[in-house]
Amino acid sequence: MQQNIREPKQKRAIEKKESLINAAFQLFNEKGFYNTNSKEIAKKAGVSTGLFYNYFNDKSDIFLEILNRISEKNYLELEKILEKLSKENDKKQLLKSFFIENIKLLSELAFIYKDIETIKKEYEEIGKYRDKNKQRIKILMMSFFNKINDEENIKNLDIKWEIIQTTIDANYILISKLENKDDKLKFIDEMVCLIYNYMF
Repeated sequence: MQQNIREPKQKRAIEKKESLINAAFQLFNEKGFYNTNSKEIAKKAGVSTGLFYNYFNDKSDIFLEILNRISEKNYLELEKILEKLSKENDKKQLLKSFFIENIKLLSELAFIYKDIETIKKEYEEIGKYRDKNKQRIKILMMSFFNKINDEENIKNLDIKWEIIQTTIDANYILISKLENKDDKLKFIDEMVCLIYNYMF
């Protein structure tokens, strides 16, 4: 997969490219990556399949474009959340607030989490991007945990974060699928207790 995507300059062309990205996002979200093809994306966007290939080499290119946009937006939001939370004193409440806010952000990525492990093995560029983004998040989170670890009572922080991240990834998909708000909050409460007890 190559990332030599054509960037449109004119307003109308930009709008068509954006409509393709929006259509792909909806279809990937509804049907998953493997059950969606470029012809369906073009049809949903109201453009020709030929126009799709004007901007993207294949559906993995448009998937990477979506992944990049959402990941970048979520990273910036996460920075803001962590900055705000680092001023709080109650560590348990701080963790709970973090998970609630982060779950809101990551609900957009539910369809990506569902297919990502298979996709990244098949499409090298997506795998590289995903690994790079995870490393960036880890650096951000380690900085945050070091700030709240003022008494240095969290040992093996680096290893603990890896275990926590795996737990979080596995549970975000499940939480994002829960329709009942009370069930979501109960699930988050239990997850926060589990992680808090493990960390502290």
